[in-house]
Amino acid sequence: MATHNSTLNISVTLIAPGGSQAGFGGVCLVVDSQSFGGSPLGGDDVAAYSTSTAVDTAAAAGEISEAVATTLKAGLATGINTVYVADYDGTSEDPGDAIERARASALDDSIYVYVPFETGSTTDADADGTADILTGITALSGADKLYLYQQSDTTTAVAAHVGIENVGWLYHDATPSSSVAHQMFVQACNRARFNPDTQAAGWKSPIPGGVALTSDISQATNATVQGAASFGNTSLPFFGEPTYFYPGQNSEGTSIKQVVSKHWFKARLTERIANLIIRYDNSGRIIPLDATGQDIIDGEIRAQYALGVEAGAFQAGQLLVTFPTISAADLAANRLRVTVSIALTNEVLTFDIGVNLSTSEVV
Repeated sequence: MATHNSTLNISVTLIAPGGSQAGFGGVCLVVDSQSFGGSPLGGDDVAAYSTSTAVDTAAAAGEISEAVATTLKAGLATGINTVYVADYDGTSEDPGDAIERARASALDDSIYVYVPFETGSTTDADADGTADILTGITALSGADKLYLYQQSDTTTAVAAHVGIENVGWLYHDATPSSSVAHQMFVQACNRARFNPDTQAAGWKSPIPGGVALTSDISQATNATVQGAASFGNTSLPFFGEPTYFYPGQNSEGTSIKQVVSKHWFKARLTERIANLIIRYDNSGRIIPLDATGQDIIDGEIRAQYALGVEAGAFQAGQLLVTFPTISAADLAANRLRVTVSIALTNEVLTFDIGVNLSTSEVV
């Protein structure tokens, strides 16, 4: 029987997915494996653990130490899905060497924060004469990742890291042991458990299971640690909380939350436009170098910005997208230029509340 069915033809093509997404929920502890009893990390450059049972098994096999296990389990207790460990041989290596190997591994996309297990001061050096804690800064130079460390010395000059966007530090005088977890690592897990795709989390908060300072510091010393000479963070009591991480800043004095928001937007906008290009190429279409092409890219930018507003990273109504006039040089280079300006959200750190009491009516 004749029909007109042939006038409707639907074809479905399975297109390969775009590239992997950058992860923001992975925290890696960087450890000196000299004291491990067995094969460090089972011979791997990076190991991943998702349960306390897996951590205990690794410790029993000598792949990590008991002190490292304590810290990893405290990190997992915050609710983060997975914690990571990268190791180095402290007789001739430093944290930077471990980070470089981790960056070259298949797990690099899953790790966003690196935390050296070493404490002490930024001038502590190993056999190679390098200030160990600070070597990770060089290893992560140019990477959109965080390097957060813990220092037990409030007096050591930290000028070597001040002004570096992806670096932050915590003053705490408790050295990690089999009974005390590394406080900066635990706080990093506590904040990284929030997905910036849906929640741009602030970094000042109680440290879960936090360990109080063993020696009191004065308000003046606290101000020095947090001030412009050091831009550090401290863990002090806040009303009913014994260990409150504050103010949640990096070594520029900028909110770590805002740094994460910057890294997140760059990664997600890159992924979004890359996937757009792949979709167009797979379907035989082009993004034209004209007003139509500008509109296409404008739409992608605005869509990603809207997700940032919803997550609390950006202020609503504070996006400016500017496309310069397409020049002869642009046409020759097949180049589309755009400038984007966005206002980040600010977090209240100090509350000044004045209350006036009166026997008279006030309204």
